[in-house]
Amino acid sequence: MSSSAPHVVAGPSIPADSQLPDISHLSRAELQQLLGSTHNGQSNDDAFHSWVARNVPALKAAQQEEEALLRRAEELAEINMQLKPELEGLRRETKEYFDEARKLELEWPELERRQREAYKRFAPSSLLALLTQSTSKLHDESESLAGAFVEGLPLDAALDASLSSTTLTPANRNEDPGTAFVRRYRQLRATYHRQNIVAERWTRGTVVWRDE
Repeated sequence: MSSSAPHVVAGPSIPADSQLPDISHLSRAELQQLLGSTHNGQSNDDAFHSWVARNVPALKAAQQEEEALLRRAEELAEINMQLKPELEGLRRETKEYFDEARKLELEWPELERRQREAYKRFAPSSLLALLTQSTSKLHDESESLAGAFVEGLPLDAALDASLSSTTLTPANRNEDPGTAFVRRYRQLRATYHRQNIVAERWTRGTVVWRDE
């Protein structure tokens, strides 16, 4: 029959001698008070632990650190209470800005659609169409002016006021009819040819648009 070693139950760890409180100066009565029965409503364990906490350096430092942290927490809580009105105001202001941003976000698709519609007339294709239309009108007006001169009709009656106001110089009453015809016809044809050259180059793709 084999014998087994006795089972050893580990007890509480004992602090190093340097961490134990010095109780050599305590009187017998004080020692009995620490180790005795209940005293003033405090058990012997509580009294001993309290005394150890006040006298063991490591425990004393930990207790002081805990008290310092508690005081700091109370100070921070007081600061938070002082900042509470300002923080609530910032929260309300932030909510107002958020609501406004959300409103603008919902309105943006409609504004973008309107912007596209407004920019359509400035698109290269739209501008080319306007240029082609204006060039065609200049050609027709110059031909009407030549026909009126040949038939002896008033030259002003053959002119389109919308084009003449931007293309021709003002008429001179004392100007000879032949001279007036040549001047006006030359101006119309010069403008027509300039615009026609641009329109042809544009159609061939040699006109480059820059997004500036």
